[in-house]
Amino acid sequence: MRMIPCFTYTNDFHLFPVATNHFTGGQHPVRQWHKHVFSELVFILGGQAVHICDDRESPVSTGDVLLIPPGAVHAYDHDRKSLELFNVLYDANRIIMPRLDIHRYSLFQKMFPESLQAVKELSYAEPILHLEPDKMQNIRNILDNMAAESESRYIGHVFATMNCFMQLLLMLCRYSHAVDSPVAGNEVFSRAIKYIHKHYTENINIRDIAVHARCSVRNLYRFFAQSAGCTPKEYMMQLRLSKASNLLLNSQLNISEIAFACGFNDGNYFSKKFHDMTGTTPGNFRKNPEQFYDHQML
Repeated sequence: MRMIPCFTYTNDFHLFPVATNHFTGGQHPVRQWHKHVFSELVFILGGQAVHICDDRESPVSTGDVLLIPPGAVHAYDHDRKSLELFNVLYDANRIIMPRLDIHRYSLFQKMFPESLQAVKELSYAEPILHLEPDKMQNIRNILDNMAAESESRYIGHVFATMNCFMQLLLMLCRYSHAVDSPVAGNEVFSRAIKYIHKHYTENINIRDIAVHARCSVRNLYRFFAQSAGCTPKEYMMQLRLSKASNLLLNSQLNISEIAFACGFNDGNYFSKKFHDMTGTTPGNFRKNPEQFYDHQML
């Protein structure tokens, strides 16, 4: 049975409920499985890695923000050189602050869930937010101030650290809310579509699309449902079959060659999906295409 170390307190974390850790390139260990009794915000300041949390994996890179709840077992796969992380540790049960209207932000509800069920319903392997360089710089300024205050011993440093944390919380909530807006959703959908059309012949998965669209997998599904009326996987399948139908009509490639040219690794699987969509086999479609023009293709 694998023993998972449970990290408890760092520096003065036992005295006040917020602390920081900064790992520069090469400092963070590879696949060091661990869990916490507190919550953790992780800011990817440089490099890239694969974040593994509770048996789920997600690629992460510069600008991504992760949220790790208490008890979640996680680790990182990376190249040991370029990954730079900044962790903000906080104990939600010991933070006393006025919630006023900030509780209306969905990100706030994720960071301070009201029930255990709310925690179980979320996936924590994937980033909760991706920050563009200008926004990350704004966040970095707060993080640097927070680290400086938490490490100082001037009277009022605890108060100042909490003040930085509240600034950080508000800025993250506002940035996240902007990503959730309809305009941002259209931009995410557009980036996803461009990536799929460029790489549909390759073995790409949903997480690849989400990373290049700069959103979480959950939001990717939501934006596709709103804009395309289908899932990303269904859209990619329709695109591949559309490209295949064009090759059937306008090339001399055989069925297997067309299957591989359109991203299918198995000719039989391609034939089955083509039949599901058009009601006929690729061979029959090639011989009598006029009978099947009423089927919708991308």
